Formats: sequence, C-alpha cells, structure tokens
Amino acid sequence: MNPIEQAEKYFASGYACSQSVLAAFSQELNLPKETALKIAEGFGGGIGGRGSICGAVSGAIMVLSLKFGSTNPNDQPAKDLLDQKIQNFLQQFQNQHQNIICSELLGIDISTDKGLKTANQKNLFQNQCPKYVNSAAHILTNLL
Repeated sequence: MNPIEQAEKYFASGYACSQSVLAAFSQELNLPKETALKIAEGFGGGIGGRGSICGAVSGAIMVLSLKFGSTNPNDQPAKDLLDQKIQNFLQQFQNQHQNIICSELLGIDISTDKGLKTANQKNLFQNQCPKYVNSAAHILTNLL
C-alpha cells in the first residue's frame, strides 16, 4: 500500500488528518507508527480542534521536517532546503484548495460548540477532510 492509500486508510479508520498523514510516511522516515500517531494527534482539527492550520498540512510539514530537517542549528543549507520544500508544499496545497486554514477549508468555525455541532451534522469531517488528507499525501509523495 502506498502512502496516499495508507493516509486515506488511517483517516477512514478514525485517526485525525494530521495523524493520518504523518503515520502514512512513518516507515519511510524510520519513525515508529505509534510515535507518529502520538506526535501528530494534537494537530488534528486545525491544532487541537481550533480550526487553525489544517491538520493534513501540519502532518505534511512534520514529514518534511523529519525528512529534510537538521539537528545542527548552523546548517543553513538544510534550513534553506526545508523552507523551500515547505513553501512548495504550501503553494501546491493552497493552489488546489485556496486555503490552508481548517475552518476556511470547511467553511465553518469549528472552534465554537455551535460550529463543531454544525460541522458534525453536515458530516464535513467525513465528506471534506479525506480530500485534504489525500492531497497532502499526494503532494508529499512528489516532494520526497
């Protein structure tokens, strides 16, 4: 199963968008799946359910950071490469979806009880979020 299919499978089984994206690439990154799921959990729903940066986007940035990031604070070429990869990802995602903000993508403020209830009633997480998970994983596959 490729990472795109794996991300879709994780999301369909109940994991957050951020978890689904990071976990789908965890094997390639030599990161235990369980660790990936724990690290990424709090980024779902636009960071803790606040509707901020889309969790699929956050998960993708984690993947890029693990792949291209450096542990040396003086490694400017690595920092530049990572920034370039992230900007490329963000541009592609935004070109496809016009935004990277969860509430904007869903068209509703999920940080409020009323907004979250409405999003659940309209099945926005089941109907909208899979395409963001798929898109993030697809873009990552091309960037890696």
